[in-house]
Amino acid sequence: MSFNLNKSDKSLIISFKQFPDVEILILLFSNVRNSSEIKENLLSSNSSYNYSFINPKNLLNLEQLFSSIYKTLINYKNNEVKSKTLNSEFIFQLSPNKNIFDSIKRFGIAQDLKDLIVLKALNIEEKEIDKTDHSQPNSLQDHYKHILEIVDGDLIEPNDENISKITDLDLIRKNYKLGKEISTDKQILLKELIGVIQLKGY
Repeated sequence: MSFNLNKSDKSLIISFKQFPDVEILILLFSNVRNSSEIKENLLSSNSSYNYSFINPKNLLNLEQLFSSIYKTLINYKNNEVKSKTLNSEFIFQLSPNKNIFDSIKRFGIAQDLKDLIVLKALNIEEKEIDKTDHSQPNSLQDHYKHILEIVDGDLIEPNDENISKITDLDLIRKNYKLGKEISTDKQILLKELIGVIQLKGY
């Protein structure tokens, strides 16, 4: 996996060797002030919000997110995407739940969410996009600027240290249905969560 963290603009770009042309842009925000507005625009299918908005409270670190992204790309390659859009599939694959609506509710954006991950896959065919609409961002830099326009929050570096400050272990236990007793060793817990993601659907 290629990993490019730009500390100057606080952006992260990743790609996988199995999908060399696909770039994934990842931004992390804190103190988000317009989650409700974003949610409303997503519900109204506003094409300006053609991104994956993810609740980072469900993450132990970025490896967990990378795992769901990779699983989504594999499913896309094999024509096994379950969701209506690639953006919602990224969220769906984070969840152990096979119910798409419930997965997006638990792992996507909520109206009062203060911390937010915004994700965009570039150079991949998206059936839901109108290719004749030239007003939509195309380049990675265009998408970066556009995300900053639609998210009213503080952009912070997307790294494991910042993710760990946002992590909600009680929420992870609830959403991953781990029961009352979960490992205090985060590496063991991370392996368990990634296992759930990778085995989903089998």
